[in-house]
Amino acid sequence: MLEDSANDWEAVLFQLLCKSFGMKLNGDAFLNLAASFDFSVLRKNQHKKGTLENLLLGQAGFLEEGNEDVYYTKMQKEFQFLKNKFQLVPLHKQQFSFFRLRPPNFPTLRISQLAILYERHANLFSKVIENSDIDSFYELLSVETSVYWQTHYVFGKETKKRVKKTSNSFIDVLLLNAILPLKYAYMRHHNTIDFESLEKMLLEIKSEKNSIIDNFKRNGVKSSSAFDSQALLQLKQFYCDQKKCLQCGIGLQLLKSNS
Repeated sequence: MLEDSANDWEAVLFQLLCKSFGMKLNGDAFLNLAASFDFSVLRKNQHKKGTLENLLLGQAGFLEEGNEDVYYTKMQKEFQFLKNKFQLVPLHKQQFSFFRLRPPNFPTLRISQLAILYERHANLFSKVIENSDIDSFYELLSVETSVYWQTHYVFGKETKKRVKKTSNSFIDVLLLNAILPLKYAYMRHHNTIDFESLEKMLLEIKSEKNSIIDNFKRNGVKSSSAFDSQALLQLKQFYCDQKKCLQCGIGLQLLKSNS
């Protein structure tokens, strides 16, 4: 990613955050969104309130149809200006899935939060690299949607008003899948790896909750932090799933105890 973006670390961070905001189901679609325009377009429009949301929702293909919603029509008109000015080619919105997602994870809401994050922080990369405190990251990455999405999950269908904010558990996902890998890559690139600070952060993040971690727990392997759960996910993917028991210290121990 760094090579493809001409050594622009800020652009790499944006791509990683996009993929993480999409989570597992929409990660690839969000990554395609990040790649659908040059990061310089985002930079040029960061200081204009509401413009990034127009840009991202428009590029995601959500503003390509007719809709009687007044806010939608306004956004569509403003995106058309951006589209012509920067010669943008939007994605097809069919890439983004709403099915099997809890409403707070709908791509429309996550895109709005991502836009607000970049509207608020002009130099996000430097803040990410300089910071090594979990609580500070929770504050940095805590963002709400724009006002419209407080009463909507999709365009044109009004719902009861609710503030939709990035939770600490969602920020943990961003830290594990975007922030910490980027910090490690940056340290490695400059030959200044500080394992202690990275380990400290992993130990402070709560253990992930999923079926894999639950299965380990049922078999007596507890996970008390993300430091543990990340290790167990790595173990499952690269040893258990590939049946490399003889190359795994735990596997060898189990085989010996059963012999």
